[in-house]
Amino acid sequence: MTVPEPFWARLPGFRLYTSLWGSLLAVDVARGAPPWVPILLVGVVVVLSSFGQSPGVALISGGIGWLVVTGFVVNDFGVLALSGWADALRLLALLGAAEIGSVGGRRLDAILASRGRAEPDRTPKVLAPAGARPGEQ
Repeated sequence: MTVPEPFWARLPGFRLYTSLWGSLLAVDVARGAPPWVPILLVGVVVVLSSFGQSPGVALISGGIGWLVVTGFVVNDFGVLALSGWADALRLLALLGAAEIGSVGGRRLDAILASRGRAEPDRTPKVLAPAGARPGEQ
């Protein structure tokens, strides 16, 4: 038995909310670790929050993750100071991760939907006795 997903879990606004607060939580949990750890955790949050969303919502989610990484991992106390090519590479990586989540969610939905249609018909068939004409039983 599957548990139905609440309607608000698919709303873009809720996904962006989880992207922001999930990224902040990931940075807080990884405080004191090497810088690649919180960046990786924020990437995971971005992928999960953009899973199955439209490409536009996914790009916004990746942008939110990049702002959190730039403000709280690269710099301290939420200061958004750009540091060159490394920021551009982090932005591209997080936007790419968001799009992978978006496409992956749509592909999974398509696979699950097609799987439901491809199942054989399980209704019982009534067999006619041997030698009966079609329509007779």
